[in-house]
Amino acid sequence: MGEPQQALAYFKQALSLQRAVGAPRAMAIMLTNIGALHYRLGDAQQALDYYDQALPLRREAGDRAGEAITLTSIGAAHLSLGDPQRAMEYLKQALSLTEGGQSRPEEAQALTALSAASSALGSKQQALEYLHRALTLWRAIGEHRGESSALIRMGRIYREQGAPRLASQCLEEALRLARDIGETGSEAAALADIARVEHDLGDLDQARTRIETALNLVETLRHTTFFCPTFFCWQNRNRKM
Repeated sequence: MGEPQQALAYFKQALSLQRAVGAPRAMAIMLTNIGALHYRLGDAQQALDYYDQALPLRREAGDRAGEAITLTSIGAAHLSLGDPQRAMEYLKQALSLTEGGQSRPEEAQALTALSAASSALGSKQQALEYLHRALTLWRAIGEHRGESSALIRMGRIYREQGAPRLASQCLEEALRLARDIGETGSEAAALADIARVEHDLGDLDQARTRIETALNLVETLRHTTFFCPTFFCWQNRNRKM
């Protein structure tokens, strides 16, 4: 509803009650939620403080899937703070907890974040490999938001590598998925990246049309939703932490 500060107030009230009764798993969930909200508000350092509190509680409760979520969130925060190498350390821990098991959404999240860290470190091919693995998992569990996000990231890397046809294929598929599920933010992102590919190919009129459509969608988001500018937030928005 676009009232993050009110949400934060309720989360903190819930956390104080959970502390009073000594519920480590519930406390870890709430601390991770509070951290995610600060992350969405653009304060990665504050988010990290809450995630660091949540992590030992996840481990105390024996919540491996939850531990992977918190480790991935910590990695994403370090990435936002400009430390991709530190991010990789936490993200690889998250992946080791989920790889080949039943926690496929958590595994896909870790792989998606690992791709971003790898890309930031200049390892574009490694980033693509992580994304292909994440894409397979998102498709297996029918999570179209994750699928669309992975395709957008793949499209960006293919464009950077000078492969506009592969980039266009990924981005057009991402656009179709985003429209099918009504994910306006992903639709705008896909359109903007398609416009960049078309600009590279010299199709300036079509690129202009795409970017104008994307800008209109972003303006709609600004006025109607709590718009999250960071890459990782959509995962926390739609899942119980």
